[in-house]
Amino acid sequence: MLLIIILICFLIYCKKASEYRKTTYYKDKKTALSSLWTNKGAIGEYHTYKRLMNYERLGAKFLFNCYLPQTSGKTSEVDMIMIYKSGIYVLESKNYSGWIFGNEANSMWTQTLNAGRKVHKEHFYNPIMQNRTHIKCLVNLLKSEFNYDFTPFSLIVFSDRCVLKQICNTNPLVKVINRYEVASEISLYDNAKGTVFSNETIERIYDFLKPYTEVDYATKQKHIENINNRYRVKEEDILTKRRNTVVNSDKMCPRCGSKLVLRVAQKGKHVGNEFYGCSTYPKCRYVENI
Repeated sequence: MLLIIILICFLIYCKKASEYRKTTYYKDKKTALSSLWTNKGAIGEYHTYKRLMNYERLGAKFLFNCYLPQTSGKTSEVDMIMIYKSGIYVLESKNYSGWIFGNEANSMWTQTLNAGRKVHKEHFYNPIMQNRTHIKCLVNLLKSEFNYDFTPFSLIVFSDRCVLKQICNTNPLVKVINRYEVASEISLYDNAKGTVFSNETIERIYDFLKPYTEVDYATKQKHIENINNRYRVKEEDILTKRRNTVVNSDKMCPRCGSKLVLRVAQKGKHVGNEFYGCSTYPKCRYVENI
């Protein structure tokens, strides 16, 4: 029985591997399926691409992990670009789980995870701002080559394991969605926008951008180093806030005299922001913004 189960699993893997090797993602990335499954970011990109594969038959072109130049001399890595008759779609893949809280105006968003009886919170850079940087680099680059103005459609794609608990976004050209929604969102935009690019233009844009997915190892390592340095500064800012909380742990509520504790807003326009709240909440609702 065990041998039969192993054989079945092996045959399933062979079938999936065969299907995977026929995809544009594999042809571009040259990553084995076994390696893909162990890379959280890459497998998220691949699953997002699978939701959109049907667009290839309609003339769409895909680019993965484009290292676009910034004016500062650094690079901005775009997870996925889809070039289609209705425009350019820039996708930022977030293969996260848990509850996600975020506001388009806040630099940091919050991921909340249940760890047994405790709740664990992680902060990460606002993906709307992150993709805005990607789009700015892309537009500047294409303007230097093509003589027309356009505004790419920005999609922040979280895994289906996520619950987008409280997301504030007012820009109609930006969508923060789960992966299962990505095809329908693009379809809605496509139907509303109509034809913008001819097949010839799609090919020209694709050919122009393709070299930016084929950068050397040194460029990739330098990009990773810059990213790590940037996020290290942001993490230090968060840690500084927490240290200040420890230092000011004797803060008292001016209304009832109870201790103030550090909290994170879970809803409303200040979602994701830290603040001091009375430890006797909901009896006392005193709030002190940080």
